[in-house]
Amino acid sequence: MVDAEETKANQAYQKQYQRQTLKFRYYRDRAVAPDAWRLLGETKRWFGGPPKFDYQKCLGYGGMGLALHYKYSNPGVGGGSEDGDCVLKVSLEGGKNKNTRDEIRATQMIDPPSVGRPARVLPQEELPSDDLSIPAQSSADEAEYKEPPQRMRRKDMTPYDRAGKLNTHRARQRRRKLAIRAQETRLKAEAEARERKRSLRTRGKGKEPALPDDEDADADPGDEAHDYILLEYMKNGDMANMLYRLNEQDEKVPNRVLWSFFLCLIRGCIGMAWYPRRFHPQRGNSPDQDLIEQLPAEGSVQERCMKQMVHFDIDPKNNIDPSEHDPMIAAWVNKLVYNADENGNAGPAGPAGAEAGAAGPAAEEGGDNHSSDIYN
Repeated sequence: MVDAEETKANQAYQKQYQRQTLKFRYYRDRAVAPDAWRLLGETKRWFGGPPKFDYQKCLGYGGMGLALHYKYSNPGVGGGSEDGDCVLKVSLEGGKNKNTRDEIRATQMIDPPSVGRPARVLPQEELPSDDLSIPAQSSADEAEYKEPPQRMRRKDMTPYDRAGKLNTHRARQRRRKLAIRAQETRLKAEAEARERKRSLRTRGKGKEPALPDDEDADADPGDEAHDYILLEYMKNGDMANMLYRLNEQDEKVPNRVLWSFFLCLIRGCIGMAWYPRRFHPQRGNSPDQDLIEQLPAEGSVQERCMKQMVHFDIDPKNNIDPSEHDPMIAAWVNKLVYNADENGNAGPAGPAGAEAGAAGPAAEEGGDNHSSDIYN
């Protein structure tokens, strides 16, 4: 009798959870989906060319941006010699975006060797020269030369001279302010014009953008600057897909797996407070040469250097499935997927499914090194 009541309570809870999830998705899609569909069509048009990137699928979208799965076929990408996968992250606003630029700037502030990543190699290219003169056919004697006006010292100026100089300075400042204001007005008008064109292309519906009209037929999609980030493609998916499978199959997570998740959360919090560094006493004992998130000694200098970093978006869809790093979790996930296949109910795309995917931290240097990832 107790088992029947418990099963009935679990079913009621699952229905309530699914109802809330569907309600959230409904309101989210009404607000975000039109912009996401519009941006998807635009991104397919302007992101491409050498090195060749082939669009695969849309991994997801939210209020801050759109994540797309691409395959690159140029061996020069990321410094590797093989083809690979990457995730393109763009803002829903399209074009230049302050949040994306801030994210890029924050990533570039970290020295890659200090966190176990290869150093950036800047291309050594000879800069073109602007000197087009020929010494045999040119002479400095032929150039016009004027003496600069002699500056008058302030103590030698008359009151009229000082007033005239002050007025000249004020006029220069006024002209500079007017020029800045005119430039801001022009940029705002151009942005509004682009937004009107985008709304006309979508015809006010959350569908694929319509074909460009005659006015934009000859426009090059690469003319406009875009801010984007390339991230590593994590094929095992995120925590949300795993939770969906658990709810559908009425499975319980083993305690050892829950403790592994809790350990990942603690490591993420420690990593945000005290950044792990490459040169660590226990570096040699670390499996796969990963960085170690560890609390510093009490009263030490490192403890007083705690960073005030806060994660404001801890969400199941932002937590990467750590099964590829922990064999204990991997065994449980494989069992969960096997049970789903046996029951004929695969459910949503899960950690081992073909449709799974999540964007991890950037790995532009190639390979599958996850030493900079934070699993929280």
